[in-house]
Amino acid sequence: MRAFFSLLALCLLTSLSAQQVIITGILADGEPITATLISAVQGSGDRSPFEGQEITVEGIVVGDFQGGERVGFNGFFLQEEDADADADVLTSEGIWIFDENGGIDVKIGDRVQVSGTVEEDDGLTRIDATGNSESIMITARDQPLPTPAVLLLPINDPIDLEKIEGMYTSVMEDVVVTDLFGLARFGEFIVSNGERLTQFTECNEPDAAGFADFTVDQSQRQLTIDDGRGGDNNFPILIGGDREVSATNSFRSGTVLRGMIGVMDERFGGYRLQALDFTEAGGNDRPQSAPDLGGNITVVGMNVLNYFTTLGSRGADNAEEFARQEAKIVNAICELDADIIGLVEIENNGYGPNGALQQLIDAVSEKCGTTYQFVMAPQTGTDEIQVALIYIASVVEESGTAASLTEPAGVFNSSRVPVAQTFRIIEAGNSGLGEEVTVCVNHWKSKGGSCGAGDDDDGGAGSCDGSRTAAAVAIRDWLATNPTGTTDPDRLIIGDLNAYTEEAPITTLIEAGYVNAIRDQNEESSFPCGSVPSYVFRAGWGSLDHALASATLAAQLSGATAWQVNASEPTALDYDTRFNDPALYADDFYRFSDHNPIVVGIELDRSVSTTAPSTLPDARIGRIAPARFRLYGVPAGNDYFLADARGALLLTGSVTGETTDINATNYPAGVYFLAVRTADGRGRTFKVVRE
Repeated sequence: MRAFFSLLALCLLTSLSAQQVIITGILADGEPITATLISAVQGSGDRSPFEGQEITVEGIVVGDFQGGERVGFNGFFLQEEDADADADVLTSEGIWIFDENGGIDVKIGDRVQVSGTVEEDDGLTRIDATGNSESIMITARDQPLPTPAVLLLPINDPIDLEKIEGMYTSVMEDVVVTDLFGLARFGEFIVSNGERLTQFTECNEPDAAGFADFTVDQSQRQLTIDDGRGGDNNFPILIGGDREVSATNSFRSGTVLRGMIGVMDERFGGYRLQALDFTEAGGNDRPQSAPDLGGNITVVGMNVLNYFTTLGSRGADNAEEFARQEAKIVNAICELDADIIGLVEIENNGYGPNGALQQLIDAVSEKCGTTYQFVMAPQTGTDEIQVALIYIASVVEESGTAASLTEPAGVFNSSRVPVAQTFRIIEAGNSGLGEEVTVCVNHWKSKGGSCGAGDDDDGGAGSCDGSRTAAAVAIRDWLATNPTGTTDPDRLIIGDLNAYTEEAPITTLIEAGYVNAIRDQNEESSFPCGSVPSYVFRAGWGSLDHALASATLAAQLSGATAWQVNASEPTALDYDTRFNDPALYADDFYRFSDHNPIVVGIELDRSVSTTAPSTLPDARIGRIAPARFRLYGVPAGNDYFLADARGALLLTGSVTGETTDINATNYPAGVYFLAVRTADGRGRTFKVVRE
């Protein structure tokens, strides 16, 4: 393009048939130059009315993605100045300028005149200005930026994004990071309004119609945020301009982002905001230590993400990756310092010195001096991975006979074989000395693939829901037979059950009298429906990992939670070296798996226990003071009776609500029996110790 001799100070708007133009200048030979309004180029539909035509536009650069030191998209976004914006809300004022050669280095705030061909590229309207340097001309520097378009979530109609395509855009509310799956590879992440997105069946019973409506709502509540770089696996990871993600400066799901501003783009199959800036405003901060939940014993269920000593199989590909993986898992185990751990996704290669179990507990001992032993299960199944139990031998001992469930036939062909063992506290000075608890660790069939009609669920529970429900029924019935040979009713089911909280596998066990320890101990959780999520899949959060306590054990819980060190962290921080920058790895416990471990604190208490089989499975009792007890799970209007060790009746009363307190301060220290009876003859009896 020939150089300008002069520029008109006043722009004259005209209309040439269907093409709106603006006279912007005069060439040296006196010929007037006309530039088409960007809003006219964009039009009010999905495709430009100028497609295939050669035109000239002028505007302000609002997003520079030419490349330079960063891998860009070979172009920049141009937007009309406010004075030239039209009044049609359906026509965008911004457009993408593609310049493969990058001959002119523009900056945000430059006023630029561009000549080129209008094209549609996978939904994105653009002007191809690739050619000689005269296709692009900077006419002024450091101009005020146009007023940003306003974006609010949810986005009820894609037209709401189409009409601001290419425009400088402000997200006028706080948003929260809900997914980081594409952060390392593509420099993108997903945000939502309000809280992170949830899985439908985390908070709702499966229902096809409800699931369909929920899915639409979730899709409207999310927006992809991009880093303005082309290609993949670009390191360092940069977000929101020049904010660099590192092992010590992580970027976590659940983080609240405020004041986000960028340019609305459409590429890679959808709309996305090329973020220029935002402020991180807290939320889901990185935990610095393991949760301290009290109690006299701690039990953990943890997925170890295919910990394999056989290299090149499901886990580490080589010795370097194995060392990185093992260090993170070992650091987590040392930090948790749990007395009993149920492991999921550990290699099923025997109990010998070369097996994964022995390798892991030896590595823990070397790192932090804690000596674990493993439970030798009678059957581990034929899958490459198994579940396993390890324990600190100075705190607890195996008091039962370890049991594995392989029947009914077929139920655990696709799930890993569950293992149960009863443990007795032997640590001197422990307040629960001599008390026992049975722990059963599981890893049920995943939601991947299909198990066929009648097994798959279309209401949100997904594939193989029937298989997982059958596993729950089998576990329920098996544990009721006291498979380890002990009769103590305190039982804990842990592991990756691959079912969200309101799905049949979980509700089956709840209906049988088990208590969801996470929900029970986190009633004030800010996450939807009181959850403390353990896993994220396709931006939706929920709990696939569970701790389900028998009614008697639930009364002795001192706390339960998911330790938020894995699922919220970027995958770029894990052990895998195939795509990750080595500089992103740290010898710590963050992102040792894709599942958060479940931590349960228990105050095993000799002063409360069930003395006979119960016909009130929900009834349970806890001690709240040396001479005061609290009754749970008995419908109001029923009666309770307190008797001494000889059977003499001391106190009667009525259950008044969800909880009822019983005061034994008028009686001397000793053993008492508290019986609960309903009008239809059901009942439960507890042994209590008044101290």
